[in-house]
Amino acid sequence: MPAIVFHGIACCVAFCTFSTLIIHFLMHSKNGLFLITNGRTTNHSSNYNCSHRPISCFFKSYFQEKGKNIATKEDIEEITEKIETIKSEVELLTHKKISISTEKHKTLLDFNSQYSAWLNYILHATIGGDNDKPDEYVQKIAEKLDQLYHDFLITEAKLEVFFNGDDELLELQDDIKLKTMTLSNHLSTYPLKAKGTSHQIRITNQLPDGEYKRGQYKKYLDESLVILDEYQKEKLKQFRILSPMNHRFIKMISDRLMNIGK
Repeated sequence: MPAIVFHGIACCVAFCTFSTLIIHFLMHSKNGLFLITNGRTTNHSSNYNCSHRPISCFFKSYFQEKGKNIATKEDIEEITEKIETIKSEVELLTHKKISISTEKHKTLLDFNSQYSAWLNYILHATIGGDNDKPDEYVQKIAEKLDQLYHDFLITEAKLEVFFNGDDELLELQDDIKLKTMTLSNHLSTYPLKAKGTSHQIRITNQLPDGEYKRGQYKKYLDESLVILDEYQKEKLKQFRILSPMNHRFIKMISDRLMNIGK
């Protein structure tokens, strides 16, 4: 009977000691390894030899690993949030890049379209006009040239903004603009010269039929033809200078259209 009592007391003491050990681990697991030694709490370093107390080391490792798992979950949530933020920023930047690329693409096409409209009008406009209303015809040419040049300047401004730093493109564009302005001034000047002969022809048509009328009519008609011939020759001369430059510029536009967004 005494042996049984002794065994029971020993089991109780062992259980209490084991429970106390677990409580200390739970309360001080962040500060290292704590054990109960001779009724006192002792702090052992992380270099503590687990071979002497394997049960203690097991619980220490278990609770430390549990803490790591909790921290890992929190880190994952934080990382996920950062990833979503970065993803949104990348999508915004991508959208901006696509928008800028689209605008650059549109600017090149618009510039080429407006310049072509300006140049083609200069090349194909006639300077003879209506002999009965020469003033109106000269005014019509001047207004059309002003409108086309205004539209050209708008697209030129956009080109300089989106392709700032592209010296090769902008320098050639400036040269083409100056040469085209020379052609435009040429077109503006000759209708004024033709205006005088048109006025004389209109007056001559009101004369009575006869040798004098026919002579005057031929005189002013010849003058008109000379003015027209001079205009055509000068226009051709200027266009021969401009044409190679224009071809180079179109090639540059084509190359940049192909490279936008790359």
